[in-house]
Amino acid sequence: MCDIITLHVIELLYLVTTVQHRSLCLFDTIEVNVCETDLEVDNKGDDDLESVELELFYGDYTLLAPLDPEVVNSELLDIPAVGQLQQVDPDFQDMFNYLQNDVLPQSEKVRQKVLAESQDYSVCDGVLYKWFQKRFKTSPDEKYIKQLCLPLALRRHALLAYHDLNYGGAHLGLDRVLAALRQKYFWPKMHQTVKDHVLSCDRCQRIKVDHTRKNPPINPLPVVGPFDRWHMDFLKLSKTNKGETYLLVLVDSCSKWVEAFAMKTQEASEVAKVLFKEVFSRFGAARFLVSDRGKSFMNNLVLSLCEIFDVTRYHTSSYHPQTNGLVERCNSTLIKSFRAYCDKAQNNWPDKLPGILMALRNSPSTQSTEFSPFHLLFGREMNLPFDTSVTPKQNLSSDAKLQMEEVLSNLKITQDLATKNMLEKQLKSKERYDRNSKIPQFKVRDLVLLRQHVVPVGRSPKLVDKYKGPYYITELGPKYTYKLRMCSTNKEVKSMINAKEIILYKDPRDHQLQPNEVVQNQANNADRVDQHDQSDENVPQAQNRENETTDGNDDQVEDHQFYKAEKTFEVKALTR
Repeated sequence: MCDIITLHVIELLYLVTTVQHRSLCLFDTIEVNVCETDLEVDNKGDDDLESVELELFYGDYTLLAPLDPEVVNSELLDIPAVGQLQQVDPDFQDMFNYLQNDVLPQSEKVRQKVLAESQDYSVCDGVLYKWFQKRFKTSPDEKYIKQLCLPLALRRHALLAYHDLNYGGAHLGLDRVLAALRQKYFWPKMHQTVKDHVLSCDRCQRIKVDHTRKNPPINPLPVVGPFDRWHMDFLKLSKTNKGETYLLVLVDSCSKWVEAFAMKTQEASEVAKVLFKEVFSRFGAARFLVSDRGKSFMNNLVLSLCEIFDVTRYHTSSYHPQTNGLVERCNSTLIKSFRAYCDKAQNNWPDKLPGILMALRNSPSTQSTEFSPFHLLFGREMNLPFDTSVTPKQNLSSDAKLQMEEVLSNLKITQDLATKNMLEKQLKSKERYDRNSKIPQFKVRDLVLLRQHVVPVGRSPKLVDKYKGPYYITELGPKYTYKLRMCSTNKEVKSMINAKEIILYKDPRDHQLQPNEVVQNQANNADRVDQHDQSDENVPQAQNRENETTDGNDDQVEDHQFYKAEKTFEVKALTR
């Protein structure tokens, strides 16, 4: 059966002519049959179409192809047949002349190369082909593949058809595009040409994520004393009967002591109230406060409170929560605990919060200090209800001073050991993480694409582009962060961007074959050869005229003499 398509009568005649022309150029076409059904001329516009069936016969098999105006490339109509292009193509003209006309090139090096490779080529009906076989056979019955030697003028169209276009391209990967082209075509440095085209494809760079890409090395935060640095973040949960929806979580960097407060909103006034009444008034003014770039943390009210208590603020780079990983990991633990104890209505999570915090403060931090937060602050382990009923009571010393000295001594030893353990764990973690990391090589003025995390309303996250841009780097920040500006609008991104969120952008205009560039270069080469031949023919005439002039005017001396020089370089025209 034939595929049914819709076309106007005028478009039908144009497309049939186009298909016949392309078939004569690229294939050995036997016949083209067109079956028309319900062809009626209508002047209402392009929306009223008719049905047409097209059946193409190639050699010993039949190809059913739907005609579509978008598939037809008008540029191919102006290109000569493949055999004519091969005769003037710099990659195939020597081999074509040898096999077709038994003429070898004058250069000894090129002549030996043609003779050595001629057994892999053949000329059929005035067209040069190459016989290809895989280097490693997958099966003993694998046969040779007859590849058409594609001239330079047609390679860009082949790359677009097999990679970019919706009909047969689908923006597949390098291996599949190269394998599909090798089933039919060949040209020198084919792998590199296909690789440059695929890797510099604008759509591929925006929609695909390289899962083999290595992240930049990790940079651990310095170890500080207890309550010197707090890590803060919001955790959104289900809404309770009292209207509490959010949980403000704070974790001490040294002791890993956790504080959490149920809140109705994320307003900066509530955040500032909790920081003052529940944190600074109980544990003292912190030296550093780390948070993300949320509006409630960037508010002037919170900044003013930090200025009053002389607290230095640190904000993570955009979409890089690893900087605030301590509180993010605590959030994950809290969610698992709430999931274990909450009822089906999920309204009682604030009631379960004190018991969960008690467990977090009692359990040792096995990946850092190896001590419990309670032990680091009070010099002994926390007693649970089970401990008070099972552990025998100890006889307390009557001397309070000796008891205090013992507690302080234990506390000092515990904190020193915790600091040492944290440094050792950080070094081991960095060594393990950096095995699969790579130092980014971005420079100022490099073009990059930025990872897109926000999905527009009504769009599917699976179909939205993964990257946006391009941007260009204007400043190199600390710890592999960069300042970016949009190329189209020159608008600067407010926050610093981590190297993990950007990829290098390869401009297709610098890596792919441009339209009309190949044809223009071949025309320039032909014109230069013709001019060179004409100049050789005119040399005797010019010499005769020069002799006649010098004989009649010996006394006259020319101040300026001009000589014709042959071009030794070619300027490539790039259309931007």
